[in-house]
Amino acid sequence: QMQRERLSPDVVTFTSLMSGGLAETLKFLDMMTRMGLTPNQATISSAISQISRATGDWQKSYQIYRNYLEQTNQMDTIVNNAMLDALIKAHQWTRALTLFQQIPEELLDPVSYSCALHASVCAKRYLDTLSIHEQCNQLDIPLNLPAKKAVMRALLGLGKFGQTVDWFENWFAAFQSGSYGCSVAETGDRIIENNNEKSVQNMQHIREEAEYDDDRVSPDQHAYEMYIYAVATEG
Repeated sequence: QMQRERLSPDVVTFTSLMSGGLAETLKFLDMMTRMGLTPNQATISSAISQISRATGDWQKSYQIYRNYLEQTNQMDTIVNNAMLDALIKAHQWTRALTLFQQIPEELLDPVSYSCALHASVCAKRYLDTLSIHEQCNQLDIPLNLPAKKAVMRALLGLGKFGQTVDWFENWFAAFQSGSYGCSVAETGDRIIENNNEKSVQNMQHIREEAEYDDDRVSPDQHAYEMYIYAVATEG
């Protein structure tokens, strides 16, 4: 239709068309390059994410990412986060951390820090996890549940069971009279009393399993299980 009306598509037009699957995305991205159009952040982040979901080809995603940086000569938070996420999904933990360290602080947001926490703990770089967490505290960066779980996993990985217990109970202190209906300590005590032996057996792998990320278990349940394991082991 645009050809018949002798209209030239722009970046926004191409980006809006990049929702029909990976093949079309790559085709339109190539067309933009041949037409001399520079993709915007939405175009690149969409392409990186689609490649990650469809094939897990982090090298292809990284090639697109590097080309974007060369074309624009600047980093972008949304594009950076898309690339961090693609590296993490491909289990490229060290590469994700390297990229995170190359990003200027002003371009890091809570998603960036969450990715870094996840990557560092999966790489068993537990001290790095705690260091990144300390940066978050200093900068008042809010953490989502996966990021909070990463901190717990790092503490467990270092054998800091008492600190794991304290950290978890402080984490949920704000919810003592919220939807849980009682304090975390009280809830945890009941779970430990009923399931202590089974939970400890199930959680023995926590310190060795670098890629523990079971999407079938809700974050709250997983966090409670790590808490139970820490309490039982400390005791």
